[in-house]
Amino acid sequence: MKLTRRVRGRSQGFGLSEDGSSTVETVLWLPVIFGFLVMIADVSMIFNGQARMLRIVQDANRSLSIGRLGSEDEAMQQIRTKVAHLTDDPYVSTTIDQGIIRTTLSVPASSLDVVGWYAQLAGATVTVTSEHFVEY
Repeated sequence: MKLTRRVRGRSQGFGLSEDGSSTVETVLWLPVIFGFLVMIADVSMIFNGQARMLRIVQDANRSLSIGRLGSEDEAMQQIRTKVAHLTDDPYVSTTIDQGIIRTTLSVPASSLDVVGWYAQLAGATVTVTSEHFVEY
């Protein structure tokens, strides 16, 4: 007798129950949350790549400024070699003007990100520039 009352009592309130409503909302928001996390990962990797690019440019400028590298072409070749894993054709420019070495490196942002959802849409380019005094 008690079992039938329990079953009957639940069946009468079944349409009025709100159990599971938060699960439905979570499932609806899940793609947005996932997309936001992917965007954070992509942007973080792009900034990390920018820092690595800056380090490569600064190392080449330092080597050129102390005479370890003999010319601007050697510095640009060293930079191209070190960023070859990122992109096939980076833009590299090195000039020496009035005792200041100025180097610019540009690569597509899509070569720095992980997933590629956002950088490909934006078509962005990451550019770093560094200047050093000639010491030799």
